[in-house]
Amino acid sequence: MTTKQNEMTDGMAAYQLPPVEIFRQEADEAALAISEEGAERVKSIIINATEGTNAKVSELKFGISASTLPRRANVTIPSIKVKAGCSHDEWRITLQPRTRGKAVTREDLETVTYGVFNTIARCGHASLSTDREDCPTRNHKCLVLQINRASRTFLSLRRAFGSEAWREAGGVLPFVVGEGVGGRLVTADLAALPHLLVGGATGQGKSVFLHGIIASLLCRQRPEDVKLLLVDTKKVEFGAYARLGKAFLAQMPDGEDAIINDAGKGFAALASLYAEMKLRRKLMEKAGLNFFVMYNGAFAMRRISAEDGHRHLPRLVMIIDEYANIIMTHGRAFEAMVCDLTEKGHEVGIHLIIATQRPTMQMLTSKIKDAFPARAAFRVGTSIDSRTLIDAEGADVLCGRGDMIFCHADGQERLQAPMVSPADIDRLVDYVRKACDAAGCGEGYVLPMPSVDDDKSGGTRINGAELDPLFEEASRFAKRAKGVTVKKLQLKFVLGYNRATRLLKQLVDAGIVSDEKQG
Repeated sequence: MTTKQNEMTDGMAAYQLPPVEIFRQEADEAALAISEEGAERVKSIIINATEGTNAKVSELKFGISASTLPRRANVTIPSIKVKAGCSHDEWRITLQPRTRGKAVTREDLETVTYGVFNTIARCGHASLSTDREDCPTRNHKCLVLQINRASRTFLSLRRAFGSEAWREAGGVLPFVVGEGVGGRLVTADLAALPHLLVGGATGQGKSVFLHGIIASLLCRQRPEDVKLLLVDTKKVEFGAYARLGKAFLAQMPDGEDAIINDAGKGFAALASLYAEMKLRRKLMEKAGLNFFVMYNGAFAMRRISAEDGHRHLPRLVMIIDEYANIIMTHGRAFEAMVCDLTEKGHEVGIHLIIATQRPTMQMLTSKIKDAFPARAAFRVGTSIDSRTLIDAEGADVLCGRGDMIFCHADGQERLQAPMVSPADIDRLVDYVRKACDAAGCGEGYVLPMPSVDDDKSGGTRINGAELDPLFEEASRFAKRAKGVTVKKLQLKFVLGYNRATRLLKQLVDAGIVSDEKQG
């Protein structure tokens, strides 16, 4: 290890992590308890709903009156449990058949569900639980009703980072996901996920959730351990992080910080990240090590030398806020590179977080969904979008403002994401910048230039800075047209032959126009 590297390591050892006191203290934000009167009212509604009729269910579901159908009272309720949350109350209703040898039917479950929601006149979601505690025998069914609250509370960064659950959170890249029912703080490890897809309608809390992830990383990671690449095609979210400088931001090949506000440059940044993945795999193969942690450990113990081209490899986290803007411009080339990075990137310390406000089947293809098993769903407009995003209904009845469904390998749960204010971001960034300056953490991490043969779709990689100014408009035209030729581009945009030819070549290279559709 060189003298310069020793000095840099000594300086980084003096870096002080941000204290929780820099975040604002909220007055009263704990989940409100359920009053005894309110709980008894809901219990009576649930009990009355179990003695409903076929006619009641038909009337509630379809608007059909069928008063001649007989009354039903096939089930009894051994227990009712309730837990309060920030945005909803969770009622766990254990049902069993009234007659021995019978079973709780789907119609019985619908009777309770529709009876409760119709009487309370609030939105919510119903599901079944297979927990042995709730279902002691095969004949028991546990109906879980998530009933939205009339008044709600929120989770601040001060309360989240000051909690015992966060202090005890393990993993390599832990972050706060949100607060569940009963005041339980849920954390996750990005290195274990190892990538995350975030979706939801505009203004429902996606960008605030991304700020919470970035804040979690800055509060637990040191500058030499993680570097961020932030792509914000909406041009409104990540500007405050520019003050972090080289300490926490990866550097693009042209020397600029990796805070990108252009779709074309975002595509070029992803290509650089893809080249970095290939370079890291070659370094690990050269060192004869198969695991990322073992490689960095070998470099720290000087078993591999910087003179042979080896170096300490920080984890790279790329966050893309409005992924749809890039994929609409660059099509299958961008999608193919994302899928390849999610498949192989986590093995060399590269993690992706993509967010979109258009969780449609056109944006979230089967390849993208397979590449991101971990997903965070905020409120969407329709149940179809909910099924597209998390393969289930429920995201369409969320309360908004940070109310989310977190899907992971162990299942899914409804949480309240942390509320991050602009003032919290400014204080955190100012502290990190001053701490990095005091510790001398000025060494940057520069990404390599993308290679020509990195395009997984078969075309040549395009540098975002060299795209034609009409590229985005031409890509939209190409998707509407049945076939695109040089002549059509000349007539549409009033171009000369040479420029139209170059523009068509860029469309083909980006995967927007295939070779067989050029006529």
